[in-house]
Amino acid sequence: MLFGRSCCGSRLRWTRWSPPGLLTAPYAQQRYVQAAAARSGGKLPRVVQLLKWWRRVRKQSVPLNSFHIEMVLAGADAAVGVYGYAKLTAAAFRMLADREGAALRDPLHVSGLIQATRDEKRGTVTKSLRQSAAWARAAVDAAERGDAELAIVGWNKVFNGRFA
Repeated sequence: MLFGRSCCGSRLRWTRWSPPGLLTAPYAQQRYVQAAAARSGGKLPRVVQLLKWWRRVRKQSVPLNSFHIEMVLAGADAAVGVYGYAKLTAAAFRMLADREGAALRDPLHVSGLIQATRDEKRGTVTKSLRQSAAWARAAVDAAERGDAELAIVGWNKVFNGRFA
């Protein structure tokens, strides 16, 4: 997890969290994500946390790589702006869904391609992201219209009934 502390140097290496063969530079990559978090006013880590939680609470867990989520959202400055978490989370779902499970070229040129998931799972991940993006957008729209009950129903669809 990039938002945690690390005792490792910035030399290229394999970490226990790295997929086999994925070279990383933990300090450099951590600084990259932390800089994006600072630009977002601290909102990026919370949006990432919501997406990671979403992966686990779906009826069937969604095999979306956390490092991929962090690097995609950090690289796109996905949480920058004067927006609430609902709108930022809905936008993050849409952004990831639009990528259709495509690998991200590491912006730091360390890890090569950062896979979203295994190739055979791309369709499943994309379908889950698209559906959740649509529900999240509907929830945001309902909230903007002042329909809090419908917004909660939408977020409960996204988070599989675990949104309170």
